[in-house]
Amino acid sequence: MELLNEKERRYSPEDINWCIGEWSEEEERIIEENMVGYSNDGKVLIADIPDGEYLFVHWAYVYSATTSTDADKWTSKSKICIKDGAVDIQSVKIAVAEVLNQCEGWHVRVESLFLENGGKVSAFLGS
Repeated sequence: MELLNEKERRYSPEDINWCIGEWSEEEERIIEENMVGYSNDGKVLIADIPDGEYLFVHWAYVYSATTSTDADKWTSKSKICIKDGAVDIQSVKIAVAEVLNQCEGWHVRVESLFLENGGKVSAFLGS
């Protein structure tokens, strides 16, 4: 899918928040976790994704363009890198920003990563 239009607000990787990890009361921030297979309180937050490079996919509505009830699938051109069992967080931020700019999304918090059928990585994005 193509970009629908140019908007004043464009997301950059710096706008994307990696929210996978554990809250530290002492440091008053999330201590980031990037190892595949990571879970917290019994919930898998990063799936067991093999080392490699993956396109990022996200299902989202384009609210300004349609009244459809069906979400569209958006795919990044950039790839997410996983090496030695660790997710390259910056590569995720780049791919997520790219897709949010395509679909006019606003959920900038990466809260989990999983592998979709077809070998692409997806995420739960929160606001």
